[in-house]
Amino acid sequence: MQKTLLALALMLPLSCFAAKASDASKPEVASPFTAERNKAAGNLSTSLVVMQKMAKNCKIEQTEGLINSATKGYIERNKAYLGMHYGYVTAFLDYVKETAGADEAKKISGELLKANNDQSNKIIEDMTKKDGPTKACQRYFTYLAAGEMDIKKGSPDFKTLNDMLNFANSQKVK
Repeated sequence: MQKTLLALALMLPLSCFAAKASDASKPEVASPFTAERNKAAGNLSTSLVVMQKMAKNCKIEQTEGLINSATKGYIERNKAYLGMHYGYVTAFLDYVKETAGADEAKKISGELLKANNDQSNKIIEDMTKKDGPTKACQRYFTYLAAGEMDIKKGSPDFKTLNDMLNFANSQKVK
């Protein structure tokens, strides 16, 4: 699951694409892929990549238990949002492929992979410069385990992510 999350997380943040009507007989429906949603999904993507890279970089005997329990706890506590994120990314990539073609979707994915990876590396670099690698690892996973990085009221992008989750839930077949 971690490799899937990493691959998907690296694909955002995304710029907004205008909806195209593929068939003149179909009514045009507003695209669910807005700049605000793309930004929130991109920020969540970056957070996931940071978590996965920190877990990989911080694997030392003293903190491995903390890393595993903190990561599993985060995933469990935020599983509804992570599932929505997966669905959003998947739908967006399908949308790009349908409206702009496979080559454009591949090009965008590559650019976004690089951008998101670079953002994550910068965040990790800043954390380790400030505290040193050992302290940065301990601090990061202690906060993660305590739920300080969970998606909840008051956290960055909460309103948008919550609206996205509600939208995704409303689209499920009942």
